[in-house]
Amino acid sequence: GTAAAAGSATDSFDVTAQVIGVCTFDSGIADIDFGSYTGATITRSSTVAVTCTNGAPYTIALDAGANGTFATRAMASGGNLLDYNLYTENSYTTIWGDGTSSTSTMGATGDGDTDSYTIYANMPASQSLIVGSYSDTVTATISY
Repeated sequence: GTAAAAGSATDSFDVTAQVIGVCTFDSGIADIDFGSYTGATITRSSTVAVTCTNGAPYTIALDAGANGTFATRAMASGGNLLDYNLYTENSYTTIWGDGTSSTSTMGATGDGDTDSYTIYANMPASQSLIVGSYSDTVTATISY
């Protein structure tokens, strides 16, 4: 013989997960070296590469640096300043900043692959030449 089942009961439960957007800088951002300044305009570029979760909208902002403003970033050597700026395109018209003070940010919606953006740097001509080694530090931030 077979034993008869006395009864049964069922229940269900949910299985859930939430995918959150994550963005990272791929390797470091290469330094921008204007080289030796003799009074002529100098242009350079660097690349920032980011990877963001598929579907995560993001923006990349650059701060004004340690010595200037978005209107005029500056490298310092002691109390002396040497002006430059960073742009979103090679026409050097749209300042790459944080979205304030007439600046723009770069970004898109992540697709899980690496997205690369060029930072265009311009040091204008005819600045006062005071001998020294000039530098500035700019911080890049991904918001997602």
